[in-house]
Amino acid sequence: LGDSTVLGYSLRAFSLCHYVHEIVVVTKQEWVEDTKTWISSEKFDKVSAVVVGGDTRQKSAANGFYAASSRFSYVAIHDAARPFIKTDDITQIFEAAFQYQAGCAAHPVTDTIKTVNSKGMITSTVPRKNLFAVQTPQIFKKTLYEAALAVMKKENSMVTDDCMMAEHAGFTVKLVDIGHYNIKLTTPEDYALAKAKLAMEDI
Repeated sequence: LGDSTVLGYSLRAFSLCHYVHEIVVVTKQEWVEDTKTWISSEKFDKVSAVVVGGDTRQKSAANGFYAASSRFSYVAIHDAARPFIKTDDITQIFEAAFQYQAGCAAHPVTDTIKTVNSKGMITSTVPRKNLFAVQTPQIFKKTLYEAALAVMKKENSMVTDDCMMAEHAGFTVKLVDIGHYNIKLTTPEDYALAKAKLAMEDI
């Protein structure tokens, strides 16, 4: 993407955050060795390990968590597919986590949200006043994250993101509105939008 890999943008942003002392990269088995070689060549000195993910997001995040050293007090989970995250916003979310034990990037929902039935027919309109779209990073106090993982293991439960895991375990999470810029590259259209965004920033 531009003059870097997609992963490179996030690694630079996190490496520049003074609250970040160690980074663990989680990836596919077949990408581990190439990723290690590339990280070494780019001199991302805060990266301590490259580990294999699991078959779900929850398992992948847990693998990264357990691969880190025991010295940390807070953990940040981030999707490398969100390459535009800014160091200032990472810092802001850390500070929310310091105050509330858990903090998460988010932005207000601007689309009108509908619920539908099994036939795709609208059943209701959801008031969007209090609706936020959740992003990453999602940052947690270490002891909170450990407790949430323990609940998931005990119940054999699976959730789709780490904030949901914390909520399920009975914890609250502070949302930090960082705006809409932190897009996730999921489809070819997202990638085209990201390239256009970079081109606009270079003008």
